[in-house]
Amino acid sequence: RDGDAQKAVEYISYSLQVQESRLTFFSTARRVNPQVIKNSQQFVVATLERLGTAHQRAGNAAEAIKSFERGIHTIKESGLKSPTESNLYQGLGQLYLNQKRYPRALENLQKALELAERAGQVPPIQRASSDIGNVFLQTQRPAEAIPYFKKPIDTIESTRSLLVSEELRSSFFEDKGQIYGGIILAHLAANNVEEAFNYNERARSRAFLDILGSRVQLARGGLLNEE
Repeated sequence: RDGDAQKAVEYISYSLQVQESRLTFFSTARRVNPQVIKNSQQFVVATLERLGTAHQRAGNAAEAIKSFERGIHTIKESGLKSPTESNLYQGLGQLYLNQKRYPRALENLQKALELAERAGQVPPIQRASSDIGNVFLQTQRPAEAIPYFKKPIDTIESTRSLLVSEELRSSFFEDKGQIYGGIILAHLAANNVEEAFNYNERARSRAFLDILGSRVQLARGGLLNEE
């Protein structure tokens, strides 16, 4: 969180060593509850996902790919049902997208989206769908990109409307601008100028409402009609 990704890599790597040592001990010990082994495997997978993310932020793409792939291999080998699995495929997809290895990126992102939708995980659905849109946008297929950007935007707007606090609304929306940027570019590339303009206005109006709501106390009661 402080931005020192390399230091995070060191601590998470040590954590992984500890988790793997525990797993080896439980796997070879007698009379161990199988659930204890499953729990240890889940910890290892979760730690590998964190390690891959830390490597990714530190700019170590090759090491990040290794960590995510090890996590996926552990899940398959152990027959786990892990809530982290979608994030592992998502991480791989993002890395391949950054490297412009589009077929590999699309394969992993589609798997991430499938797993997230099956588990009903909203933030992972948004991330995977948006990144798939970016794959299609960067490979000159804007018409195919549009529905993948539209899906997370619909979710974002429906979720945001349920948030009562303006502070929550503002923080919720602040990292979603790139998704609106994606669908605007996709519509422009597909020559849907009016739709691009509409999404641009939607994004700006939401940002404006967040500023207005957090800085201006609108009148209530008798002054409301006058306003």
